[in-house]
Amino acid sequence: MKPTARRVFTTGIAVLVPFFLLMTAIRLLLTPVFLQIEYRMPGFPADPYGFSLDDRLHWSRISVEYLVNNAGIEYLADQQFQDGTPLYNERELGHMVDVKVLVQQMLVAWRILAGVLVVLGVWAWRGRWLPLFLN
Repeated sequence: MKPTARRVFTTGIAVLVPFFLLMTAIRLLLTPVFLQIEYRMPGFPADPYGFSLDDRLHWSRISVEYLVNNAGIEYLADQQFQDGTPLYNERELGHMVDVKVLVQQMLVAWRILAGVLVVLGVWAWRGRWLPLFLN
């Protein structure tokens, strides 16, 4: 590999990998397992509104599912407490739409980065400069 191409390749990998790792960490935070672990951490504060652990896990799971699925805002707008009170008010629903747009864009970028890194890895492997890729 030519020195200029080598420098461009290594710089590109050095720039892409941190973004990929950051997005992977964010994606891991958007899982039910993370919610289970986080809410059960010692010293995790009690809910000021009186939600039990089961309530918090139930409603947070629904909220995270909304962020990563393809459903519209009605997915959250239809959620109600037992007394019929909506889970989210209009302002909160608008905020959740904004968050979903951002999360969905991040997930697309994450998948693209993963694809690019896989293609570059295969290219490095086939070109017999995999050690350069891995460094």
